[in-house]
Order: sequence, then structure tokens, then C-alpha cells
Amino acid sequence: MQKTFYAEVTLLTLLSTVLLFLLNPFDMMMQIMLSVGVVALLVILYITKFIIIWREKDQDERDASHRFYSSWVSYAVTSVLLFVGIVVEGLSGNVNTWLIIAFSGLLISKLCALVYLRIYK
Repeated sequence: MQKTFYAEVTLLTLLSTVLLFLLNPFDMMMQIMLSVGVVALLVILYITKFIIIWREKDQDERDASHRFYSSWVSYAVTSVLLFVGIVVEGLSGNVNTWLIIAFSGLLISKLCALVYLRIYK
């Protein structure tokens, strides 16, 4: 469990750092190759993170509880941020389509998971 925990923390830190570079905080992204490189690194890190999540198994009830709670917090924060983004952009009169798609995907995936677990588990 410790090995997976440290790998996950490292990957999340790297992903957050790469995402910050996409915001162009130092005005470095003038060159297209640099932004393509950052996006490529982002994709590689995300795929690695997804593989780690896919392969992990719960060790005991406490581990399952921690994973459930961290997933719940992640879902809640993501849905609130997307909702606030939609409301703020809606009030300005220009809602980004990707905010709507991301928020709808979040809600639909939650609904599908609930239905699947109710029927098959």
C-alpha cells in the first residue's frame, strides 16, 4: 500500500505541476513545441496515473474506506468547481462548451455507476 500511495502522490504532484505550466505563468508558451511537449507530458502522466488506479486493490476495510472518502471528496470538489464555472460564465453570457460537457459527463458517469452497482453488485 505504501508503494502505491507514494507513486500516486508523486504522479498527482507532477500532474498538477504540468497543468500549471499549461496556464503559462511565466509567458513561456510562445513556442508551439513547448506547449506540445507539455501536453504530451500531461498525457503520459495521466495514462500512468490511470493504470495505477486500474490495478490497485484494497488491502483491508480501512484502505477501502480511505479510497471511498478520497473519491467522494474528489467528486464533490470537481462538481462544485464545474458548477461554479458554469454559473460564472453563464452570468457573463459566454458559457464554454467544455464546461457543460465535463459537468454532464461527471453527472452521467455517476448515474451509470450507481445503476450498474445496483443491478450487478
